[in-house]
Amino acid sequence: MNKFLFLLLLFPIIAIGQIQEVNSEELLGKLIGQLKNGYGDPEVSLRNKDDRYVFTYRNRRFDHLTQYGTFQFKCSKDELDLFFNYLVSNLDSVSRKRRFIEKTLKIPTGILQLNFNRRLGNNYVQIIHTPKKIDGLEQLLPLNKKQLFKLFGK
Repeated sequence: MNKFLFLLLLFPIIAIGQIQEVNSEELLGKLIGQLKNGYGDPEVSLRNKDDRYVFTYRNRRFDHLTQYGTFQFKCSKDELDLFFNYLVSNLDSVSRKRRFIEKTLKIPTGILQLNFNRRLGNNYVQIIHTPKKIDGLEQLLPLNKKQLFKLFGK
């Protein structure tokens, strides 16, 4: 009986010894840029793993829930810079006369709708992701030019 009890107590000790710390950069990829809210929680982040870029964002569709979504695409660093320049140039083209510009991009994980608009004298881009497998829209935090530069690590 004592041997059985000893073996029963030894098993959890052996199992705990198997736990190892995982490096998040190896698992998730290198962090390029991140925006946090006032509480220090991440709102939007951009990571790079190999030639795949992953945007992780807090879904702004629900105020009372903390739900995160992602979209990703495979491209080179130069193509990511082209996407960044595309966002900035459209953001700069919003003016008093042309307050709203809507663009739609198809990516492998769904559709990105980019709404460039002007509020209270500032230009913002609202990114809305429509995933292929889920009904409904997922909204990102409206981003101004300074936040875009921070997100893309510029």
